[in-house]
Amino acid sequence: MSERNRLFLCTCSILIPAMGACAPSGTGSMAAGRPAPAPTLSVDPGGPSDLDAHQQQVQRDTEAFLSYQQQQTQTRPATTDEPAIEWTRPDTVASPPTIAAVQEQPPYGPAEEPTAATPDDDRGTEEPPDARLRRAMIDFSRELYIGSTWSDRPLRELMVLASMSMLDPARAIDPAAIPDLNEEDRSLLTTMQKYFMEVGSSLDSDTNPWLAMTNATNELQQRLKLTPDLELPTLALCTRVRGFGDFDEWTVRNDSDQYSFVAHSAQPVIIYLEMEGFTSDLNNDDLWETVTSQHLTIYSDRDGIPVWKEDWQSASDHSRKQRRDYFTVQKFTLPRGLSVGRYQLKVRVRDEKTGAETEQNVPFTMTAGIID
Repeated sequence: MSERNRLFLCTCSILIPAMGACAPSGTGSMAAGRPAPAPTLSVDPGGPSDLDAHQQQVQRDTEAFLSYQQQQTQTRPATTDEPAIEWTRPDTVASPPTIAAVQEQPPYGPAEEPTAATPDDDRGTEEPPDARLRRAMIDFSRELYIGSTWSDRPLRELMVLASMSMLDPARAIDPAAIPDLNEEDRSLLTTMQKYFMEVGSSLDSDTNPWLAMTNATNELQQRLKLTPDLELPTLALCTRVRGFGDFDEWTVRNDSDQYSFVAHSAQPVIIYLEMEGFTSDLNNDDLWETVTSQHLTIYSDRDGIPVWKEDWQSASDHSRKQRRDYFTVQKFTLPRGLSVGRYQLKVRVRDEKTGAETEQNVPFTMTAGIID
């Protein structure tokens, strides 16, 4: 018998007789002013007492209760702990489909094979940077081409497309396949695309970036048949030159404010010349190199016939920094055979890097007297 059942029997054996002893009689009541008489237990001399009858009833009730408990225990299934909720994860999780690469349409060169989505793709694997760049270039190219088809001046969008060949030469566009372009625009687009490809190839090598850009730019100028504007902002005949903008000009002038020299005197003269629009580029020693040439001719004002000339003389300058100010100094001697009269000194200048040329005339006078 379990401890709980024993406790129940003991409780019943104590409480039930006490309840019988305390129960009031059927006629007992409290009269006014007097307490009711105490109840008494009747005892039958010939039979069991009321106390024995109550104890037997308690015994029977206890046995019936224990019997009922035993039956419930036998028929009730064995209790087990409720299983804890367990979240299960599937063995394989289907990855989202990979966006297939958009196939590139003409006129963008070789067609791009679309990238097929595979179920075994790992979502945790990051797409390589070159693949992302390639995908972005395809999308950007498509948008630019669509924009060019709706533009009244499509050359701007097409130039941007051509510039992308710097990153991938295989992406060269075909100007002949683009509609609504005249021959001049197609030629310009082809030339610029070749320039971008050469720049990209040079920057991808060990070539000095400055040298690569200057060489590519010089070649571009030759292809475009364009020459830079070479100008001579300052040209003076001098007696002394100390540096850029620092010189002593020949101060003897005539009535027309022209330089004056004594005829048949073989006067030495310095030509000071400042240039704008010249070209400098890096040589193999990483020095900025500027090369120019000058050609001198003297004409007579009487008939315009050249009376003297000096062949091309070259001047080469090297600097660790690219020059912004450039000048040349050339010494020559006026021919002794120049007689009295008016003359023109024509100075021709050429940039040997680009072939650009310019010229300027300096009027002067040969006099018969001695110049003070």
